[in-house]
Amino acid sequence: MEKGRDESREVNPDESAWLARAQAGDLVAFERLMETYVTYVRGIVALNTPVKHLVDEVAHETFVFAFKNIREVKSGTSFRYWLAAIAKNKLRATVKRFALDQKNQTNLRLFGDFYEKKEVCESKSAEDDDILHLQACLGKLPPKMKELVHLRYYEKNSSETIAGMLSQSSAWVRTSLFRMREQLRECVERQRLRSA
Repeated sequence: MEKGRDESREVNPDESAWLARAQAGDLVAFERLMETYVTYVRGIVALNTPVKHLVDEVAHETFVFAFKNIREVKSGTSFRYWLAAIAKNKLRATVKRFALDQKNQTNLRLFGDFYEKKEVCESKSAEDDDILHLQACLGKLPPKMKELVHLRYYEKNSSETIAGMLSQSSAWVRTSLFRMREQLRECVERQRLRSA
């Protein structure tokens, strides 16, 4: 190897064969690639995230993206290096969404009694408008997601408790809540645009 060359860009011969098979649609070959690099990807994410519970989610999103776009990997490209680039981009986007989620969670907490009693605020501050928008968006959620909102934000159950109640894994609960919050955020933003 040349001095100063980045080892992560080196192409493993076995990797090349698995990659070619995965690009041809071989799921077992993609699974082999995933098994080989899942610890590496989780490590990259864990070392760079300020929010440790996002590690599994970002790693999952990285491999989903890789699976959908595997045919884009050019011959001679290190799959490991390609995954690292995807993981870093997914992490950047997820942390940005997480920061917005924190703001939305504040709005969800403000919603509290409002969700249960379905009262309409009479004051017209921007925060009150957001609560009204959030109420409309919550009303559009599927029943399973409404149940998650109720269990997590109204009853204040932990992800582990909810997982036990719904016979799901804690990871499923956290991922579902994250995605639901993302949908609510987008819905609230659309409501804001409509009412502007």
